[in-house]
Amino acid sequence: MRHAIKTEDLSAIALGPPTEVVDFKTKTPKLDSDGKGIYSLPVAAMSGGEQEIITVRSTQFAKGITAGAAVRFIELVISNWEFSGKSGVTFYAESVQLADATSAAVPAKPPTSVTA
Repeated sequence: MRHAIKTEDLSAIALGPPTEVVDFKTKTPKLDSDGKGIYSLPVAAMSGGEQEIITVRSTQFAKGITAGAAVRFIELVISNWEFSGKSGVTFYAESVQLADATSAAVPAKPPTSVTA
């Protein structure tokens, strides 16, 4: 079962670049129903004073996502799975974009002091 996740108050920082998801049994790249390669992205997700390290899968990632990049998710869902007696959850996004530059802005240089 899939459940939509509200992302309006969610901040996320990529912990590395997207990496290809490989099928456990066949050792070949996993593809979605349209034949697109599935990739995963580890992120530090923060909302409401809570934080957690999660991995988000998608077939669409913005260029330039590297460790430390602020990202946002389009249509993020969580689904539960069970396989060979094990179970867990998977986060999947329609796409992963770089967050707006203004939301993760860092001054390019410290302000200069003014002396009288």
